[in-house]
Amino acid sequence: MKRTTFSLLFYIRRNKLNKSGEAPVFMRITINGERADASVKRSIVPRLWNTTKGKAVENSKIGKDLNLYLDAISANLLRLQRDMELDGVVVSAHAILDRYLCKNHPERHTIIIQGA
Repeated sequence: MKRTTFSLLFYIRRNKLNKSGEAPVFMRITINGERADASVKRSIVPRLWNTTKGKAVENSKIGKDLNLYLDAISANLLRLQRDMELDGVVVSAHAILDRYLCKNHPERHTIIIQGA
């Protein structure tokens, strides 16, 4: 089995501040030098972000909640990578990101009929 390198980084875009002065949080998955970036759909005030740790400063409830959310994302991505390797699927940064974002699964719709 070919050895793969896996890296996950969380960062903010300080040049894309929203109206309330918060920077969006992004994640970068790197596997064997291939990168895939995506937003985590959360934002934070730039002064509350620790760039070296890639996490929020935990002296506020907002920081603790964001870090818990980022830890959950990290655990899910690591599980997806492990599952893909066990299934024998080609593991790439874009493949893991697509599977995490459910881009490679057809949409499911449920019809609920009431009063029948």
